[in-house]
Amino acid sequence: MKLIYTLTLADYQAAQRLHWRQTLSRRAIGFLLFWCLPALGCSIALLAGKMMGIFLTEFSVRYVLLFGFVLGLLINSVLARIIQKPQMFRKQFERKFCPDQRSGSIEIEDGGVSSAILGTDVVSFQWHTFIGFAQDDKMTLLYLAKNRFLLFPTTAMTPAQRTELNDLVARYLPKRKS
Repeated sequence: MKLIYTLTLADYQAAQRLHWRQTLSRRAIGFLLFWCLPALGCSIALLAGKMMGIFLTEFSVRYVLLFGFVLGLLINSVLARIIQKPQMFRKQFERKFCPDQRSGSIEIEDGGVSSAILGTDVVSFQWHTFIGFAQDDKMTLLYLAKNRFLLFPTTAMTPAQRTELNDLVARYLPKRKS
């Protein structure tokens, strides 16, 4: 099967979300880095203000830390939706995929997978080079390494092609160790 597709920012964001959801450790690291660390910083800032006598002097240290953590989570959730994540993904997407290199093709068959950005040379991979596979309604990822993968939109495939891809993956990719 051969697919020709054009990547968009929404596709790239969906691929990153799918990648981060794959393992418990990635989810935990993401939660700690993007949620708990900023909330802890807000708690420490409020605690410093209390210790200097600037504000919240009538509350105990425990309440100030709890209030700061909750406030940090709320502020982070608002900022993540408005400013941080869309900008971060946009910059990464534009750096990795120049406007003239967003159209690509991928050919998946029994011999392996051939992928190319339109206008460049084709890169071929045999099935034994892939270590994993992830798919949802929006994106499909074929892992070459732990944090390196080929991506293409699942929406570019027909239901028959999705079934064919799932059969090839079941046949050729190594089974995960339980």
